[in-house]
Amino acid sequence: MNKPHFQIEPVSEEKNKGIFAVYPLERGYGNTMGNVLRRVLLSSLPGAAVSFVKIKGISHPFSTVKGLKEDVLTFLLNVKLIKFAYTAEEEQKLVLKKKGKGKVYAKDIEDSTLCKVVNGDLYLGELAEDGSLEVELYVDRGIGYVPAEEKEPREYGLLPLDSIYTPILNVTVQVDGTRVGRKTNYDKLLLTIETDGSISPKDALSKAATQLVHYFTMLSMGGVEMPKQDNMSTLSAAASLNKEDKDTMMVDELDLPTRVINALIKHGVETVKQLIAMKDDDFAQIRGLGKKSVDELKDKLKELKLV
Repeated sequence: MNKPHFQIEPVSEEKNKGIFAVYPLERGYGNTMGNVLRRVLLSSLPGAAVSFVKIKGISHPFSTVKGLKEDVLTFLLNVKLIKFAYTAEEEQKLVLKKKGKGKVYAKDIEDSTLCKVVNGDLYLGELAEDGSLEVELYVDRGIGYVPAEEKEPREYGLLPLDSIYTPILNVTVQVDGTRVGRKTNYDKLLLTIETDGSISPKDALSKAATQLVHYFTMLSMGGVEMPKQDNMSTLSAAASLNKEDKDTMMVDELDLPTRVINALIKHGVETVKQLIAMKDDDFAQIRGLGKKSVDELKDKLKELKLV
């Protein structure tokens, strides 16, 4: 097959919605490219969302705030819909303070240069004359959808939220025929991309394509072959390591949940040597690592005879 040669033409492009024509493509490649791009756009692009909320005077979601028309559960459902333009590396804490009669919107949140509210006109609730609302919103970056029940419990009063991180609202694929010279058997791909406003449709398409390039580049190079090991062979291999090997072993080589490994690495703990040296007070300082995860971590170290 000849090297592909096609153009990408913006048919229409707005802040949140763009239509792009990709042509001419060899027959069949319209559906091939369109479907794989659609899947990556909808499932694999990172975004930002509220992960935890702390409301002054509230300890659980099944309660009410004095002077707030909505109950806490309804208010939290509205908070889930807030979208952010997020450029920070660490979790961001934003504050919402409102007092007196009036409606509360997402634009009332005191955002920062690293974390800006995109849909400021989003309605959150309404306060009465004697009402007041003081809320802390903890925003982080992620991929896809993370339900509240999967999040590690944190300090008292922090309410976990279901987080919808994906910045893409909808993608449609249409494949039409087109011609090159006298040949009429080419494909023309029309991609319609709708985002939540935190990323432009053009940037979203570029990021999705780049991600696919990374995967297919690895495939073309033969990939990285991982040895197949069952749990017993992993245990015996770890037990046979000498002290130097154990000191240089990375935490992501341990058979631990991804969220635990991510929390450790984000805190700067990258090697097993660092992990073994940690005390209970050190573990308590790691954000996103609850008691259950710490116990699981300690059990794994004992199981692998690393402590």
